[in-house]
Amino acid sequence: MTKIIFIGMFLLLFIAIDLLPFQKYVKGSLKCYQQLYKPFFQYQQVSDFYKQKFILGYSARLFKNSLYLLALLVGVIGLFLLSLFAIGFIYKGSKYLFNYLLSWQAFWLSVITFIFYFIVKKMYERI
Repeated sequence: MTKIIFIGMFLLLFIAIDLLPFQKYVKGSLKCYQQLYKPFFQYQQVSDFYKQKFILGYSARLFKNSLYLLALLVGVIGLFLLSLFAIGFIYKGSKYLFNYLLSWQAFWLSVITFIFYFIVKKMYERI
């Protein structure tokens, strides 16, 4: 029963990650990194004051994107652990769910679950 609950929770976690805008913020961060080096390579004749303002603006945007990603990640992991705790509280037979979460068997089970989810998702997108 513990393994079935664990697999179900990981599948819900992967679905939640797909629904949240992680990819948007990662692409925004990569774009900021690309734009951050622009004044050094393309605009060599520009004043240092302009370069400082440019770097400050993109650094602030990069910091904001990183904070959004961190908040999303902490929220998803927090909800995952909270739901595991709630399930362990409801089903008395699953009281070792947190101990199982820290085992190697759970790690490999989550990797296999992710591969299965990824393959099914790719097959579903083709149809």
